Amino acid sequence: MSTPPRPSSAVAAIVSICAMVIAGCIVIITVVLVRDHTAPATPAPLIGRTPSPIKIFDEGKMEIGISDVLNNDYKLKAYDVHCPSNQPVHLGLAFTCQVTVDGAHKSVLITVKSDDGHYEVGQPQ
Repeated sequence: MSTPPRPSSAVAAIVSICAMVIAGCIVIITVVLVRDHTAPATPAPLIGRTPSPIKIFDEGKMEIGISDVLNNDYKLKAYDVHCPSNQPVHLGLAFTCQVTVDGAHKSVLITVKSDDGHYEVGQPQ
């Protein structure tokens, strides 16, 4: 009975190198995952880049838009809309604007629906 042929030394070397590369990748991935889960939340330095500016709602345009929604879509007599200044455009953020509806002071909840500046106007309360 004959024994199976032994792999050539070149094939054995390639297999060994592949095994070492795979083992190295596993170690690197493990270190990165552990570091990311245990490192304090500090921002990475921005080398050669400038941070992207934070988008802020234009208070005047927002007040006009809210007034339009309340008057045209909700069919209310709304005026004198006042929103807090410097509200960031950030998905999920909610804040309250003040409005006068039929002579009564009301609050309107504004919910930011996208990082592009789309927002939802709630019913006056």
